[in-house]
Amino acid sequence: MAVRAAVPLHAALDTLVEHQGDVKVVGHRAGGSGVLENSLAGLDHAVAEGADLVEIDVQRTADGAYVLQHDDTFARLTGKLLRSGF
Repeated sequence: MAVRAAVPLHAALDTLVEHQGDVKVVGHRAGGSGVLENSLAGLDHAVAEGADLVEIDVQRTADGAYVLQHDDTFARLTGKLLRSGF
């Protein structure tokens, strides 16, 4: 069953699973349906949807800079195989 972004995360999880104790909702890659992952918009979206925690991917490039990027290429996000240099 897919959970749509229009449904608050806590409410969707409560209908999908029975749980005991304190369950935390984590925004994976600070994204969600319709927002760019690992972005400020993704962070805002996760918070607005009720995430308790937000996870982002930080990598260091070959020249020492830090970037918010999950994959080692940009192919998944751009549809083109561009090396990121990680």
